[in-house]
Amino acid sequence: MVHLWRMFWSVVPVLVFGTAANEHSAATWEATNQFGTTSHSWRAITGSDDLSKLAAVVQSGSIWFSLDSGTSWMESSGTASNHWTCITSSSTFDHLVAGVHGGGLYLGTYSAAHGSLSWAQVDLQTVGIHDWEAVASSSAGTTIMAFPSYANMWHSADTGATWSEITGPGALSWSAAAMSSDGMTVVAAVMGGNMWAATDGGWTWNAIGPSSNSWHAVVCSLDCSAIRAAVYGGNLWSGYGVEHGHSWSWTEHSSTTGNWKSIASSADGLKLVASSYGGNIWTAVSVTDVHGVIWTEDTSLASMSNWWGIASSSDGSKLSAAVFGGNIWMYGGVTTANEASSNDPQQPSSPPSPPPPSLPPPSPPPPGGGDEGGEALLPSPPPPSLPPPSPPPPGG
Repeated sequence: MVHLWRMFWSVVPVLVFGTAANEHSAATWEATNQFGTTSHSWRAITGSDDLSKLAAVVQSGSIWFSLDSGTSWMESSGTASNHWTCITSSSTFDHLVAGVHGGGLYLGTYSAAHGSLSWAQVDLQTVGIHDWEAVASSSAGTTIMAFPSYANMWHSADTGATWSEITGPGALSWSAAAMSSDGMTVVAAVMGGNMWAATDGGWTWNAIGPSSNSWHAVVCSLDCSAIRAAVYGGNLWSGYGVEHGHSWSWTEHSSTTGNWKSIASSADGLKLVASSYGGNIWTAVSVTDVHGVIWTEDTSLASMSNWWGIASSSDGSKLSAAVFGGNIWMYGGVTTANEASSNDPQQPSSPPSPPPPSLPPPSPPPPGGGDEGGEALLPSPPPPSLPPPSPPPPGG
């Protein structure tokens, strides 16, 4: 995810992870103005274990990548004009997979020798054309799973060389997914339905979680013994596996209501960050173990930014967050910083209208809608393909 242009940053003080839940240390988020007036409709972001390498997808745009912790970015060739919705990476950034709404799956390969990220489409005669909503990968990138809305999930055990359709759970409205480091435990969320899990590498699935929630994001610890999930228009949740993942207990974190779009975690599941569309970024640090979670709203970044994708390094010290219709923000590990920009890096003063939701949004809706699987309870018919986002109004 490297860009050959220089990236300019504005610096904003913010409270982030510390040694305890109520001992956050003062630090800074930095927003690039590299993209200038062509702020993108960022949908999802991923990276290597240390976030030294990053990749982000733009709805109705391209895939961008950075090889220097987000300081500079370049556009990945051959990826333009796709309705990108989701992306994930192996821990070393060698293997990536991304999905298109109303299109196919793409496999990414990073070349350290050339400093490039190349993409190849998975054979459409194999996986077909779908509204891909979520992708998940093992740390090595060997096991991959892809989840379309209102269709069966797909599984690869050889870095995407061959694929198998998993029909057990059925053609559900899949909205988010996460995978353990070894690829043995996979967790997937259904918009307006249950949380599901497989503990045999993704072959056999069982419903494990609260139903009828507008699940929009999920992440798990290295072994998936701790699950963190987000409900669009609802609260943040934690799930804990017992009996080697054969049963689960769930906790809803009260007073965390938001239009949650994405959630990320450190490898141990103790440091958490979540993004709210039309709201703020929230962080949490478990007090002693994965069960004790205290979420804190970060109000130092201007509210009403349309936060969408978010990523964390494996140790939780570095974060990256993307604004739909705005910029990419970084915390920690930035190699270049300069004077604050006169522009508001959070988003344009009149942000571009986001796309209409795939599903009817819950109350209250975001300013214009959002996605990553839909925003509301499961409807009867499948959602239509989404049009590209409206351009910003004059002067926006």
